[in-house]
Amino acid sequence: MDENELKADLIKSLAAQMIADGVIDPTGMSAKEFRAAFVAEARAIVAEDGGFSVILDHQDSVLEQAQAFEASGKADFAITFYATWIEHRLNDMFIWKVKRLGKPQSEAVELIRLNSVKRKTGKVWTDTFGHELDTDIVATILDIADRRNAFVHYKWQAMGDEEMDDAKAEKAAVLAKTEPLVRQLIELRTDMVFGDSTGFLDKL
Repeated sequence: MDENELKADLIKSLAAQMIADGVIDPTGMSAKEFRAAFVAEARAIVAEDGGFSVILDHQDSVLEQAQAFEASGKADFAITFYATWIEHRLNDMFIWKVKRLGKPQSEAVELIRLNSVKRKTGKVWTDTFGHELDTDIVATILDIADRRNAFVHYKWQAMGDEEMDDAKAEKAAVLAKTEPLVRQLIELRTDMVFGDSTGFLDKL
């Protein structure tokens, strides 16, 4: 990636964050008006804070590692990394929502820390977002989380050849669900955070 590409990516990331945080609402704006609003907000940030703070987000690298393990036939490791990516994605959405509700980020951090994946996809999700998470999405997330926990916490059992074949087939069936689930969660966050605003990011 050359310097110009890096600058373009940074600008798009900052603009996306402004839309996500509600700093800029591009509804009804022309591309020119959106660019002007973005520049004004960026200058205000620099003037007030003296620069930008950076938060490292490992979601992309975790997902890439999950896909690499799956491609190499290492099902348990793939499931572990997919489960990690899923929880990162859920946590990211909770942080965004709590912030948009005008509450301190510490409240989102506490929510994330105190609740299991089962609660985050159940009552806590409904209480925070005002609607239930799709039941098929929840079922797949919990299946992946359970298998991740069995592997990480060494919940293994002695198996004969037939049982090992069955376990291998079950893992393959779970992994077959991961790609559609990843797409669903990416689309869910995009729709939730940006709505119809994603086109503006390509016009900067």
